[in-house]
Amino acid sequence: NLIGTEYCLLNDLKKGIPILESAIREYEKTLPEKRTHIGRYHLAISYKHLAELQGKEEHFTSAITNLKNEIATGEYSSNGEAQLWLDLGDCYHHLIKFDKAINAYDESLNLVHSGLILIFKSRTYITLNKLDEARDMLDKVILEDLTQPNIFDYSISKCYLAFSSKEPSDIQNGLDLIKNIKTNDPMFMNLVQDLLSQLYELKSMKAESCKSETALQRFNRYVSLKPNIFGFGIDIN
Repeated sequence: NLIGTEYCLLNDLKKGIPILESAIREYEKTLPEKRTHIGRYHLAISYKHLAELQGKEEHFTSAITNLKNEIATGEYSSNGEAQLWLDLGDCYHHLIKFDKAINAYDESLNLVHSGLILIFKSRTYITLNKLDEARDMLDKVILEDLTQPNIFDYSISKCYLAFSSKEPSDIQNGLDLIKNIKTNDPMFMNLVQDLLSQLYELKSMKAESCKSETALQRFNRYVSLKPNIFGFGIDIN
């Protein structure tokens, strides 16, 4: 799973996706009694990554089924269960099941009051055009408490807000955040210029919403692939 993810971060989807698919096939041959909770979690996330990369609803459905099964085990700490609910909410969001997404985010917040959960919940509110509520959520996030990948998540939510509200302050905030993100991942380097150009076009009132949305979707895919398990970032290198 992690090797396939790293190839995707190197922008080599032709290598990365088959490795993710192979990881799923091989792990599903493992007898249930020999599976660990970390392995089962990676199985769910592999399905989630494939769904985001390929746009296949059945992969999201498989991810949801596996995440629900993990929640039902009762084997996780509060932080671990909160992560499961967060991932579940993200899957529902992608499937445009916003009520279920919000419910999952709230379940996660009931376990751990995390800025990361507010970041993801805000995107659902932005999609529902509840922009003031979304802005309030993001304003409550303490950046110093976030890991670097989670600051990417925060920046993306701010950009979603900017493209939806078209408010000058939101646009400038999105620009400032994206310009300050530093990484050597090729996928990021190929996408960030697209996102910046869309924000500048929006600032000058020349933006095309379809291009803006495409840039956000591609950039969000990159953020989602950043390995970050139960709040602990994993640096493959």
